[in-house]
Amino acid sequence: ANGNRKSEGNIEGGKSNGLWKYFYENGQLVIDQPTLFDPGKISDLNSNVWGICFTPDGNTAYFTRRDSNTKLKRIYEVIKNKNGWSEPQIAKFSIDEDETPFINIQGTKMFFASFRPLPHSSSSLKTDNNIWFMDKTQNGWTEPKPVSGSINKSMKKGDTWPTNYEAGPITDKQGNLYYWSRSTKTNTSNLYFASIKVDGTFEKPVEVIDSFNNKHFDSSPILSPDGNVLFFTSDNRPDKLSGSDIYYSKRINNEWSKPKNLMPQLVNSYFDEGFPSFSP
Repeated sequence: ANGNRKSEGNIEGGKSNGLWKYFYENGQLVIDQPTLFDPGKISDLNSNVWGICFTPDGNTAYFTRRDSNTKLKRIYEVIKNKNGWSEPQIAKFSIDEDETPFINIQGTKMFFASFRPLPHSSSSLKTDNNIWFMDKTQNGWTEPKPVSGSINKSMKKGDTWPTNYEAGPITDKQGNLYYWSRSTKTNTSNLYFASIKVDGTFEKPVEVIDSFNNKHFDSSPILSPDGNVLFFTSDNRPDKLSGSDIYYSKRINNEWSKPKNLMPQLVNSYFDEGFPSFSP
């Protein structure tokens, strides 16, 4: 609107080609080139690594790693010191196939998804993913507990992914829960929202984006620090560059706008992108 350039790059044959740059309204460059985070230590090129989160002081981080030898996924912990990040260690609480940790903005709760069986579960499947949480105390994290209410559902014999599969939990400033699971309308995955009650449990979840006629596989939501932009991973959208790209939607008049591809050719590429997150 002020006449400054918004983006800069090459177009060949009617399509974007090569690296693009994006600018703030004042002309400042937003970002130039994505780089690996702590390669060789946290970003282990021999394993799958995803879903990082940080404590509010930025000095401790948790992330998911699927070990290249055991093929099991665990949540790892690293601590920042004067020499950088410590060697990753499996977090003490990660005793099963766990993934995608998230620490709330206050630093008082950690959420994650896990294959560990629910108490009194009727599930017979070892890949029944559900959402768990822990509280932070002076002695560290409490024992994990499943979130209460109507969030977690047990997978049953004959269920196909992502039926009754809950994952990617995050909360906003108020403690409301976002996560992803199978859509109620189609055999795809969608983002869900559940508002928090006074007693700390959650209301019945509702789908966030494209709840009707959804043809996309949406997952791994994360909110911008002000809570007004929702980022997530999506497959099978018409403007995708690859199988998985990162998309965003803006909160306008308390409704989420139509999702857009996030910075194609810069953040998104012809490889798979996903699991966005923010540092403090």
